Amino acid sequence: MGERGADGGSQWGLSSVPSNFVMVYLVLSVLSTVTHLRTFSVFRTVQLRERMSGVSVAASFLASNLTDLGWILLSPAVFFAIYYFVALPRGSFGYFYLIGVLVCWWSSGLSYVISISTIPPQAQLICTVILSLILGAFLHGMSPTIRSSRGTLLEVVLGASYNRWAMEAATIGEFKHYYEYKSNEIIMIYYGIGLCNMDRTLIDDADKVQVASVLRTAPSTMTAKEVQRRAAWPGHHA
Repeated sequence: MGERGADGGSQWGLSSVPSNFVMVYLVLSVLSTVTHLRTFSVFRTVQLRERMSGVSVAASFLASNLTDLGWILLSPAVFFAIYYFVALPRGSFGYFYLIGVLVCWWSSGLSYVISISTIPPQAQLICTVILSLILGAFLHGMSPTIRSSRGTLLEVVLGASYNRWAMEAATIGEFKHYYEYKSNEIIMIYYGIGLCNMDRTLIDDADKVQVASVLRTAPSTMTAKEVQRRAAWPGHHA
């Protein structure tokens, strides 16, 4: 996705890949939450009558989940059938589809919780959309970054966001196709955001300047361990 920008005249580069995936899975999640909100909210009266007539609540809940399972599997396929051939990422269709299935699974769960909650039915749609947007558009691990949230309560909050994990998984899957000749830039992106624990793997906070200096001058084929060794070497500036 990043390299296509360079070839196709766009200004996109590798640094834009994580933010692009944030938007992709945010849209998919919002669409999914709105769709699955109807599973329990529309038929609430029917389900209440079934419960009063002796139908098992657990059986009714599982049956509704199973009827939704087909759409959870189908909707990401339809979504990425369009996106994949427009953006032309280098990662495989199946890889991004699998992440999409997990995002839809998470989003359907959010919709179920809200639809059976005490929130008034007329307010459930807006609550679902707002929660999905907050978790997907603001708590995605890029601003604030995963690295800056280390050791704080925010790190726990980010861990509950579907988009924090979707962004990281999709970015890793896309970047592995560029690593042979752009590893230098990829390591710097990983380090800046905190992907793959790269901010912990490379170096301590006191040596951030050394890491940046090494990555600016290092060959593109240099690995993370080689960057770490070179940054730790007192004479690497010479």
